[in-house]
Amino acid sequence: MLNPKYKVLIEEANARGKDHVSMQLCGELLSLNQVIVEQCSERVGQHALSEGRFVVMLLLYNMGELTPSELSSMTGLTRSAMTSVMDFLEKHQYAVRNMGSADRRSFTVSMIDNGKVFFEQVLESQLDWLACLSDSLDADEKQQFLHLTRKIALGLKQD
Repeated sequence: MLNPKYKVLIEEANARGKDHVSMQLCGELLSLNQVIVEQCSERVGQHALSEGRFVVMLLLYNMGELTPSELSSMTGLTRSAMTSVMDFLEKHQYAVRNMGSADRRSFTVSMIDNGKVFFEQVLESQLDWLACLSDSLDADEKQQFLHLTRKIALGLKQD
């Protein structure tokens, strides 16, 4: 499962007398992340969704009406990417643009019933899949893994 580029990095670290076990851990984590992201994209892709579309739908589903600017800041999508997502959602009748009454240039986006029904199915499937990713771990191992990943994250914040 270790991505070949990390194998080379680990070998180089070992040759230089660096902590190759730390490099191995980093490579394993990055490789695992890459596999999960790829599989996640494939799964939502089966529903003609990208990660960006999925996240926008998740936000609209949970938060209701939002402006494209709010969605952009929450998702990290550019304005042009957000416009593309909005066009897709409207075309498939998952969401509508609601024009502002005070300023005709401003609008909000909200999910409509068709979008909610569609997204509930996608979301349920995605949540089930995400929940089973750690099925090979028992409850104690899950807690330990969670603790260790948080500890690594705290170390990153201190740098």
